[in-house]
Parts: sequence; C-alpha cells; structure tokens
Amino acid sequence: MINVGFDGTCLKHPRTGVGTYTFCLINHLANSDISINILDGVRYRNLGDYAHDYSDAEATEPGALQLVSDIARKSTLLRKLYRRFVDYHFHSAVKILDIYHATNFLPARRVNVPVLPLIHDVSHLRHPDWHPRQRVELLTGRAAEFTDAPLINTVSKFSAGEIAETLSIPPERIRITPPGTNPLYFGEPDQAESVLRELDLAQHQYFLSVGTLEPRKNLATVLSAYIELRRQGACETPLVIVGPQGWGDLNFPDGTEALQRSGHVLFLGYVTERIMHALYANATAFLYPSLYEGFGMPVTESMATGTRPIVATGGAPQEVAGDEGFCVPALDTAAWQVAMREAIDGQWSCDPDRRSRLKRRAGSFTWQENAAKTLAIYHEIAGLQQAA
Repeated sequence: MINVGFDGTCLKHPRTGVGTYTFCLINHLANSDISINILDGVRYRNLGDYAHDYSDAEATEPGALQLVSDIARKSTLLRKLYRRFVDYHFHSAVKILDIYHATNFLPARRVNVPVLPLIHDVSHLRHPDWHPRQRVELLTGRAAEFTDAPLINTVSKFSAGEIAETLSIPPERIRITPPGTNPLYFGEPDQAESVLRELDLAQHQYFLSVGTLEPRKNLATVLSAYIELRRQGACETPLVIVGPQGWGDLNFPDGTEALQRSGHVLFLGYVTERIMHALYANATAFLYPSLYEGFGMPVTESMATGTRPIVATGGAPQEVAGDEGFCVPALDTAAWQVAMREAIDGQWSCDPDRRSRLKRRAGSFTWQENAAKTLAIYHEIAGLQQAA
C-alpha cells in the first residue's frame, strides 16, 4: 500500500480553492488502495476533523498547539524553540510516507520523500507584483524542488503550458487533473428565498462575482463597467461580490463606496456554501474577470447551477467554460459593459435550454475522474521509485 501525505492546514476554515480541492480529492480517494495521511502542523488528523468547515459551521476554538504557537510568536527565543519543535516533529512524521502530495505547490518544509507538487498556476513568476513578497521569495527560492520532483501535477492545459515554459519542466513530466465540480451545486439551493430576502435581492436580478479580494481578481474592471452602465441609466441590477479579504491595492474606481452605501454594490466577504449556492443559482450572470487563473473553480460552480459565466479571454477560465461561457478581454471595460447588458437584455437566466447546457458542461468535471487520475499518478511515481 502506498502511504500518501497531505498538508491539512489548507483544509481549515475559511477554506479557499486549494483547500476545497484538497478536501474533495481526499474524500474521493477514501476507498482507494492507498493510505491517506493528513499532516496538520506536527500531527496527523482525519478528514472528518475538517468536515464541519465544508458546510455552515464556524471555525473551532483554537487547540493547545495553536495557543502555544500564539504565545511563542511574542518571544524571539520562544519562536526559535517552537520552530525547532515543529521542524523535528514534522520531519519525524513524514518518514512514514512514500509520497507527499503538496496540493498547495510545496510542502511547508523540505522533505526526504518523493514530492508531487500541485502547481495551480505560475502567477508568482508571470506577475510577481500580484503576490506578497514573502510568497514570491518562497516559491522562487525553492524552485529546484519542482525540478527535482518525479512528476508535476496541475489542473488545466493552460497551466501545463505555463509550467513547461516558465519552469522548463518537460511536458511529458506534467500530469493534468482538472478539479471536479462540487455536487452540491447541481441540486436546488436550500432556502434560497430566505437567503435572497435577507440580502434584499430579487431572483435573477443581480450580478455575482466570487474571489479573494486581491489585485489579480481584477474587480476594478467589473466595477468600472458597472458604474458606467449605471451612469448611462442602463442597469439597475445590483452587483454582489463574495470573497474573503486578500491583500494589496485593489484600485477600486471612484464611486464604489457611494454604490456600497446605496446598496447597489454588496461586498459579502466569506459566506457558507448554502448561501453561495443560492447566490449562484439566482444570478443574472456570473462575472469572473480574473487576470490569471490556473483553473477557476467558481466557473464550474456557477455553471452547475445553470448560471452563465462571463470570463476573461485567453486563460484557464475560458478553457473551463468552453462554448457555454461568454468571453471578453480582461481589461476591456467597454466589453464588460456590453457583456453585462447582453446578459440582462437576453435574459440568460430565464433560458431553460441554456441552463441545461451549462449544467451538462459543469457535469463533465467530476471528482471521481480527478481522484482516478491522481491515483494513477501515485502508482506511476511508486513505479518510478522501484525502478530507480
């Protein structure tokens, strides 16, 4: 049996796309012929320990290790001792592993077992200004670990091409495992009417955008297009933006705060999946203007509910949306205005045939297939190690 390790820290609340990917992959590997080992800090945990974070539950109270960590941060000496403590136990823990699947690019620390890096994208190389300096330095400083890995895992053809070009990884060493679509979003949303009523939204009469608030998500372009549409008197549809606070200067256009005060632009922050489901299913259109993505899981989630995505051209989201998406240049404000007007005038959300096609497209991405392809990679690496 192959012992495969995963980093459990990304599974914690609030869970980002990497955490969702990791949770769903492990969940669908549960009955396979491998041993799953989730390493959270210095100890192994079960997937069930994180299950509550996958629905409506709030984060749990910090445990003893977290309290020790918080205290240690206040003292230079204690910080050094704590790092040594974590390093020792981390390296002791990974000795049982045959493969470490680093679903967030790289392990937290260098390990002496074969690593399968999951490189979602190479935006840290293409656009380092979109990331905190420490993250760029970490990934560039440990780039040799990508070269040394037996194989590289990624999530789209777009990202595979980018990895081959920027990291000089031969294409034959790259394995693509597209994420599945969360099956929750294919059903009818629970208590959608009450969710919309609480937010003062009407069914199929608002735009929706989802993503961490950071520069590369390019919300400034959508906001500029939306403000101009309202200035022209061409749009009364509210704009709802969901996503946790990220980092960096978002450069929101003048007029954004005024629209927030009037209730026409809503920043909801992080929301539960129940609320997210209701928002996806009842939007006029889903807006995904991100400048650079490795895949774009919100695109498949919106399609699963029957809501058409408007995405930026030339990247992974266009690959994911296929012919069912509406694609416009990422920074072309006028093009985003046209797309939003077309969504309203064409009543996209009220077209049952279109909604069915969107759901079929989303259904072509499954976690069962993702897990099967990933399992094949583990066996391929195990075979390479035996042959070495």
